[in-house]
Amino acid sequence: MATVAVQQSVQSGIKPSLHSLLQALCSDRPEQREMASQHLAGFGEAATLGLTEALGHARLDVRLRAAQLLGEIRAAAPGASNLGKAVPALVKMLNGRELAAVVAAATALGKIGGEGAIAALCQKANYSNFWVRTTVIEALADQASLDLLPQLLRASRDKQPQVRAAATIGLGHIPAEQAQGRLVQLLQDSDLEVRWQAQQGLAIQQLDSVAA
Repeated sequence: MATVAVQQSVQSGIKPSLHSLLQALCSDRPEQREMASQHLAGFGEAATLGLTEALGHARLDVRLRAAQLLGEIRAAAPGASNLGKAVPALVKMLNGRELAAVVAAATALGKIGGEGAIAALCQKANYSNFWVRTTVIEALADQASLDLLPQLLRASRDKQPQVRAAATIGLGHIPAEQAQGRLVQLLQDSDLEVRWQAQQGLAIQQLDSVAA
């Protein structure tokens, strides 16, 4: 009944309630899950608890949507402190066996940030699957943290160019001599994307140094 109410509310131009949307997110009907996904982020951190619970749902699609929405909420509201409560559930998801879920959790943790999220991501930086490694390094690169420089330097030597490119982006946002020196080396990388990102990173560092 809740999912029907959601559909009727949307069709009438009325904003559905948070409770009804969370129920619709777990519906057996894909169109209801899609509809819920389109509206839940608008509730901001008020949806944190319900979305965190959805991370444990039996249906993979629901877990993926919940993780994505948590990340979107953080991106829209950087000061949303309640999102930290979702980190333990996301870390559990990160440590699971379903690659799509691991990637979704890594992306969300990178957006939410915080000590627990970053520590969990660092533990996955050497994961056997390059898709996971790439996503993890992208998440770490987004932090632009000097503390993560050693991790990014190691990743810049990964055998997979996608991982190296992600690390190179991160190095471009870290104002350190080691980062700059590695970017110069990456100008000679065998992969075109890595070389291009190295050029961009050096340009960013040059602009930052002029601004300083």
